[in-house]
Amino acid sequence: MADTGRREDINKLPKHVFLVFNKCLMFLTPLDKIERELFRTSELLYYKGILTLTIFNLDGYLNDYFYKKYGKCTNKVVDCLYSRPKSLLNYSYLNPLDDLSNLNHTLLYFINRISNKLVISTYDKDTHSKQRGLLLILIDRTHSHTKLLNSNNIRYNSKLNGTDGSFQYEGGGREPDWIREKTKKGVTLEYSVPNHVSICQPELQELVCSFNGVITSLPDLLISLRASLKDSLFFIANYLCRVFIHVYYKLSRRSTKQLCKPDFRLIYSSFLVRVGNFFRAGMTIIHSFGPEGVQPWFLAEAEIYESLGLSVTDIHNCVQLFTNTVRRWGK
Repeated sequence: MADTGRREDINKLPKHVFLVFNKCLMFLTPLDKIERELFRTSELLYYKGILTLTIFNLDGYLNDYFYKKYGKCTNKVVDCLYSRPKSLLNYSYLNPLDDLSNLNHTLLYFINRISNKLVISTYDKDTHSKQRGLLLILIDRTHSHTKLLNSNNIRYNSKLNGTDGSFQYEGGGREPDWIREKTKKGVTLEYSVPNHVSICQPELQELVCSFNGVITSLPDLLISLRASLKDSLFFIANYLCRVFIHVYYKLSRRSTKQLCKPDFRLIYSSFLVRVGNFFRAGMTIIHSFGPEGVQPWFLAEAEIYESLGLSVTDIHNCVQLFTNTVRRWGK
């Protein structure tokens, strides 16, 4: 009986976990913590037998960092799991003002264990498809946008229904009707009603789940990650410490690096979301879907959860919740 129950639990596990990194999370969380918790999460999913972990970061800063540190590697030991966390003064953060040197918007890595050590390798389809491990995919918004623009499933018509330009779907589909309604405050709300073909689009679903020739299943579990209050406070404390040291060095006439001014809008946004959690009455705040968020084709079969802060414990809780609830299959 125990084996049967365990087998049922394994069958209920997601095969593809999709993490959406909010911009505040990316820039207000120490790089050391992002990397460590990401690999701890990868290790957890590896032990559970989950096949794929995809990380979506809007502008590709995490892709750039990973490519600089790991590049094209083979069985490289993940050192951050076996070293002590850095102190507050030694925290380093991603800078939104930095230029991205890596223009590769899709990175694939393979994670497994060798000699009780977690190792990472650049994914090789011929070699790693036969091995037990976790496929780690890092993408930004360019991945899906490029796929859709290069797709033949949608064609552009310069003049349709008297408009300057609109999209027309193959198979006889027409431009969705627009509904305009006034809200209680007198604001006109406009939204389109897409037809069934434009919602399902299995060809596009398969297209966006193709990564450098590797086709994965659609995500089963999507977790939206936002910056935690603790990380936001640590970011402020780290900045104040650096300001104090910078002023001290200036007064001592010592040479010091130029102090980068943080984006206070991200801090404000993080606090606003955190305060808003007290008044949302059990509702969840999920990332926007569209130009500033993950594309909706990734949500076709996914259960959606939210977590404040990147923590392997929270990811584990989301996976457990997934296995213990009835799936809606994106509906």
